Amino acid sequence: MIFTFFNRTALLLTLIGQLLVAEEECVELPLEEEGKATLILTIEKAVSIALTASRKLGSAYSAVEQAEINMETAATEFDLKILPKGDMGFVGGGPAKEGWTIGTGVEFYKKCIRGTRISFNPSFMKAAKDFRSNLRASIKQPLLRGFGVEYNLAPIRAAQYGKRTAYRNLYIAQSRLIMQTIQAMYDVARLEAIVELEKESVQRIKNFCASTRVKERIGMCNALDVYRAEIELKHAEEGLNQSLDRLQDAKDGVRDLLSLDWDQEIEITVPLEYEPVQVPIEEAIEVALTHRIEVDQARDHIQESRRLMRQAKDNLRPDLNLAVDYTSFAYDEMFTRSWSTKRESTWGFGLTTSSDLYKVNENAAYEQSIINSDEAMRNEEQLRENIILDVKRVIRTLARTEEKMAGQEEQILNSQKESRLAKLKFAHGLANNFDLIQSEKNLRAAQNGLISALIEHKITTFKLLAILGTLADKPGICL
Repeated sequence: MIFTFFNRTALLLTLIGQLLVAEEECVELPLEEEGKATLILTIEKAVSIALTASRKLGSAYSAVEQAEINMETAATEFDLKILPKGDMGFVGGGPAKEGWTIGTGVEFYKKCIRGTRISFNPSFMKAAKDFRSNLRASIKQPLLRGFGVEYNLAPIRAAQYGKRTAYRNLYIAQSRLIMQTIQAMYDVARLEAIVELEKESVQRIKNFCASTRVKERIGMCNALDVYRAEIELKHAEEGLNQSLDRLQDAKDGVRDLLSLDWDQEIEITVPLEYEPVQVPIEEAIEVALTHRIEVDQARDHIQESRRLMRQAKDNLRPDLNLAVDYTSFAYDEMFTRSWSTKRESTWGFGLTTSSDLYKVNENAAYEQSIINSDEAMRNEEQLRENIILDVKRVIRTLARTEEKMAGQEEQILNSQKESRLAKLKFAHGLANNFDLIQSEKNLRAAQNGLISALIEHKITTFKLLAILGTLADKPGICL
């Protein structure tokens, strides 16, 4: 669908010129009394400030840091471990008789990616009157459950998935903040333009009230016309005051998004020129499905759920291990001779097992993993459908805003013609000022409507970029 709408008229160019001109009082204030300069914000500068302020993105950055820590912790799974050991106690009875025992040692062990666990444990102990020294080496290899690279790398794979998810969530939070910042800035620009138009309208009504009072004194109109004009002036002034309040609220919203001081004066500078958007809907859908990081996350979640399902299935196997053990020991009443006297050795190998016969928890975990995998696939399909609907919806919104702008332009021209005719009739005493006041209301409403439609078109254009996934560059996630 290609949008080819109306060309800009001189009227729209005039209104855009009014929008681009800041309030005269703001331009003449380079410094505040406290010494703070007015901060001029373009979209690029505001987005840069928003992304560097940690207040709005603190949770996302914290999640990334936690994922980095989990990644570093998981990476140490296969490092050489050194575990000091010690014990102390009292024993009695038996041929060794009674006495205090004290012992110490250290275990060196390393786990391999196929599940093999190799350990070496030198130690000595004093029991009653004897000193005992031990040197033990062992190898343990899972044969069924726990065997294989995929099973033993599961903690690292889980940490990698968590890191990818954290970085994607950070990107989504950043994109959301960018969109909120752009929308808040355009809200300020819209209200500034409306304030300017309402100031002009108030001034016109003031002039009209003054001329009405003069005409009443010379008998060209009655008191009802004066009363009607004064009421309309009060309504216009109230509308202006409300717009000024909304403008200050909008600026406070920008200060909050950018984490600025509450008393920091800001001046918004955003592009307001109309630019028609020509995007074929099929191409837009293809771009969105290719670039949206949520699609990458959904696909990654499917792969992770399948990995967890395979791991849960592996846990259904019996816990059968091959164990090889070698021990060298010696003991003597003297500590030095316990290491140097003739040593004795034992060795052995065999199979060990320890498993729950019914495997209730393992079966439940496996069934749950199947459900989670199916749900991940359904979520990915639903996400794609939602993205397609969002693309179609935002393109329709762009079309409606362009049509609305065309209608508001036509309404402004009609209101101006109506106002000129009403002024002529009122000036020559052919009609009262009701039509003149009504034409002023229509003109003000049409001008505000045109400004709002133009701002909505600009915001919707940025929303389209966000929905297409091209508002900000996708991060390259390195593990």
